[in-house]
Amino acid sequence: MVKRRIQLDISDAGLKELLNLKNQLYATTMADAIRSSLKIVKKLEEEKKKGNKIVIVDKDNNQREIEFI
Repeated sequence: MVKRRIQLDISDAGLKELLNLKNQLYATTMADAIRSSLKIVKKLEEEKKKGNKIVIVDKDNNQREIEFI
């Protein structure tokens, strides 16, 4: 696997979000957090293309559909 270096301009708020995500995912690096996020988005998009819905079920068994663009 060939790795490529990318450079990214990000706002202070965006960086804070990324650092929070890194910590929530217990990721070692910001790159790991981005990789994990990409995997999740890819899976969600695959399910959307199949016509499936993404639904959150809370602890009280209430359901709400998550909309993606």
